[in-house]
Amino acid sequence: MRSTTLILSGALVVNLVPIGLQAAGLTNESAISFKNAPDLPGSFTCQGKVNDDILKELEISRNELERGISCVVGDFDGNGYADFLLFGRIMKSPRYSDRPAVVSAVFYEGPRVLRHQVIIDSHLVHPVLYPATQKKGRYGEPISKMDGFVEWGEGGTTTVYLYNLRKRKFEKTEHISGE
Repeated sequence: MRSTTLILSGALVVNLVPIGLQAAGLTNESAISFKNAPDLPGSFTCQGKVNDDILKELEISRNELERGISCVVGDFDGNGYADFLLFGRIMKSPRYSDRPAVVSAVFYEGPRVLRHQVIIDSHLVHPVLYPATQKKGRYGEPISKMDGFVEWGEGGTTTVYLYNLRKRKFEKTEHISGE
């Protein structure tokens, strides 16, 4: 997924929202605003407010969220409202990429938090949006009516996380993405 920048009238710059968000009628009435992260397609920066329980799970402060943290935005439960995968405290590593110690999926309906789910997975380095799709991916990534998130394997194993409405939790599938 990528955002497109248009220059109109020689000076006005318009950054289009990625398909799968407002193009699909996604509504954001939460206390979180978001913008595309310029360095990684399918990733965002989120700022705003959530309840203290969620901040505690993420091991971040209210000020950190107000300044902006990495996140993924999509409609994970299919209700038409923006849901957020917020990245928690970042673990530094001299040998590996820095990664979030924990992420929390926060589900909204209008301005109200419906539920949230903590996800701890040592393989998550920088997950990005896995937009709803009607066809399987090149390496067998699944068809999905709802957005999810993905950790692209880049020659290894790609892991796709999709929300299971019946079980009320994210489930992951792994796909060999190398030759």
